[in-house]
Amino acid sequence: MKTTVICMLLSPLLLMAQQNSGAWSHIGPSPAAVIPPIVVDPRGGGTMFIGLYAGGIRKSTDSGATWSSVNTGLTELRIQTFAMDASGPQTVYAGGGGFFKSSNGGGTWQNLEANTGVLSITADPNRSGVVYTAGGQQLTNNLIRKSTDGGATWSTVFTTTAPVYNITVDPANSDIVYAPTIGRGAFKSSDGGQQWSPMSALSPTAISIIVVDQADSQVLYAGTNDDGVWKSRDGGATWQNLGFPVSLPVYSLAIDPSPSHAVYAGTSGSGIWRSSDGGISWQSTGFSSGTVLSLATDSSGVYASTSSAGAQVSRDHGVTWSTLDAGIAGTSKFAYGLWIDPSNAQKIFVSSLTHYGLIWSQDGGATWSAAGPGFTARGSRNVTFDRSNRFRIYAGGTVGDGLFKSEDGGLTWARRRLGSAAVDVITVAVDSLSPNIVYAGTQNEGLFKSADYGDTWRAAGSGLSGAITNLTPDPSKSGRLLAATATAFFLSEDNAETWTNILNRPAWTITIDSKTPLTVYATTRTQGVFRSLDGGRTWQDINNGLTALSLGRASVTIHPTNPQTLYVGNAGGVFKSLDGGDHWFAVNAGLGDLSVWGLVMDPDNSSVLYACGPSGVYKTVTGGEVRSASIAVSAVVNGASNLGGPISPGEIVVITGSGLGPGQLIPATPAANGLYSTQLSGTTVQFNGTPAPLIYTWVGQVAAQVPDSVSVGTAQLTVTYDGRTSASFPVQVAQHAPGVFTLDSTGKGQAVAVNQDGSINTESKPAQVGSVISLYATGGGQGDGPVTVTIGGQSAILTSTKKIAGVVEINVRIPAGIQTGTAVLVVIQVGNTSSQAGVTIAVR
Repeated sequence: MKTTVICMLLSPLLLMAQQNSGAWSHIGPSPAAVIPPIVVDPRGGGTMFIGLYAGGIRKSTDSGATWSSVNTGLTELRIQTFAMDASGPQTVYAGGGGFFKSSNGGGTWQNLEANTGVLSITADPNRSGVVYTAGGQQLTNNLIRKSTDGGATWSTVFTTTAPVYNITVDPANSDIVYAPTIGRGAFKSSDGGQQWSPMSALSPTAISIIVVDQADSQVLYAGTNDDGVWKSRDGGATWQNLGFPVSLPVYSLAIDPSPSHAVYAGTSGSGIWRSSDGGISWQSTGFSSGTVLSLATDSSGVYASTSSAGAQVSRDHGVTWSTLDAGIAGTSKFAYGLWIDPSNAQKIFVSSLTHYGLIWSQDGGATWSAAGPGFTARGSRNVTFDRSNRFRIYAGGTVGDGLFKSEDGGLTWARRRLGSAAVDVITVAVDSLSPNIVYAGTQNEGLFKSADYGDTWRAAGSGLSGAITNLTPDPSKSGRLLAATATAFFLSEDNAETWTNILNRPAWTITIDSKTPLTVYATTRTQGVFRSLDGGRTWQDINNGLTALSLGRASVTIHPTNPQTLYVGNAGGVFKSLDGGDHWFAVNAGLGDLSVWGLVMDPDNSSVLYACGPSGVYKTVTGGEVRSASIAVSAVVNGASNLGGPISPGEIVVITGSGLGPGQLIPATPAANGLYSTQLSGTTVQFNGTPAPLIYTWVGQVAAQVPDSVSVGTAQLTVTYDGRTSASFPVQVAQHAPGVFTLDSTGKGQAVAVNQDGSINTESKPAQVGSVISLYATGGGQGDGPVTVTIGGQSAILTSTKKIAGVVEINVRIPAGIQTGTAVLVVIQVGNTSSQAGVTIAVR
């Protein structure tokens, strides 16, 4: 039987309704993380801009009294950096998921290049069109580039392996440019960026920012990750460590142009500090907690971009602070990943890529706040829980921040050192059977191992290559560990000392089924999901139903009691499988952003899941599906004729109703012998308790083959989906109930028929009188009733029949003397029962 014909016959037969309500709801977190400096027109006039990490750009023309969003033309709302051209507020630049420019004050934006690694933009304050950008791959190939024509063309002027979050141009001399890095110290150029020299007297290697005192450009201040604030009085030739009242990273600095000439320092964790004596002494301001990512000043105020309080302004030199733009309160943070405490399902952590540290909810996502004191990293990566001690939690920090440990369930954190000053800890794992052994995988410095609960570390991991994105200990065997890296998947069986490549695909995550540890799932960067049934030795791709093979950082999530139920997130949203990954279907109703970066399941309620990405966090309480109120069967019809009435053993039938299957139609894949399984994506059908082979399943419709063993009389039909079973539905069973398949699946008109030359019979491809034509039917039953065929009212000679999976191929010779045409009637009779009326073929 021809494959194309089988596909035609077993395609969905009825029009399907679409999901019309949402299973997912948006739950924050809020307010937005404001990353770039709040840019104010230095010439006055009241124009200012705010860039949001998940909500685009906001603009005010009345000194912040009112605001509006100015996002027309932005193809990416994740804004990481912002700058105003020297010509004034009509020309502005924004960076994040591209480099954007507006020449009409933000009215419209043009994406000049799709550079996703723009970490910093600085406009020369004296020369219009001169712009610097810093960005790249953070830890491998970072560039400073310069444009002299407003971003139309660029030249690379500096390369480094360390991230650059700020570039500073001397307002008194545009040829002097400063570039602090995280991990390689600071650099200075005296010729507009053409040549650079290390500022060796500034000894810290992790430096977030350098600012120039506009009153005297020889005076510089530098904020560092570990060594407080430094000051130079000779343009960076020599430096003095001013110290700082708290041992926290200083991410931002600004100098008040007013007569007070105060210096402001924004920290990670303790808000904003102020010095009135050039940095000799510091006092906490009225904004005394949280992370401040950038600061700006003008004659009317001090402006702060914060991770947990949005945009803030002080009009009294830092004594009091207030919200600058209340309109961003509902704008969510870009969520890099999320994790849920296995001992407390109400405790959820959300991490950021490089910008707002770690935030958490202690009430299932109803409210959010910054993580407990001590987590001082600019960004966060993985959060890992020690299952032997519900209070012990580990979290990776981004570039230069190291690793953090909490011994009180996340209320407070302490940093643990490993690697260099530029280390980026992506993933942490705790040995399942020996929890004193902890592993840390990094972006740039390989693997580290601790034998004392993460307090001290040493390098490990011979044979690993690439950034280590995921580490997964085997829950059944101490010392056995799987790793995913930017280049491949690896296995270690000696406590991470040596590694073997087990799947040569650029990787994201790897998940072990705790119930059957030989079952392993792997997500790749561009080739979808893979499954191993032998502990990672051999693999097969399982991508049937996935609409996007670009996977993200969301690992395969396994149902705790039913390991056949899986979830995965990717660039196409959230997908669910009810058969161990053999088939997937989308569960995206209500999910406002289909780019899913993280996905977790409530450990106490498997119907509750959280997904995150560029638009924040979403929650479902229905397993991602739009559930019907109940599962019920409403009708059973012949799969070819679409008519009700008696069915017969072996017949293909279509069952309609509600709640019968997943929200997306899942077609079955037959075995090599052409037969179908009795379970498909969580759906089973039984006739008198006997399972029926399934051809496809969907929430409102299931196609099945009546078991051959069903006896003539009344049968009781039930459908079970995802643990719920319908009430019994009575159906009459006859010895024969033939129906002919039609091309449009309505049961009328042009039959599905194949001409003798192999072509599909249509008006433009009619069969010739006297030739053999193949017709396709179902419902012939299992008895010995004779099969007869009439074409154009005359008996046709039956040459052969063939049956597989409920479909009968009937080969007959078209009789001579019939009235030819495009709609010649065809009737198949089995025993005393005829197929439906109104079926035709084309004959010439």
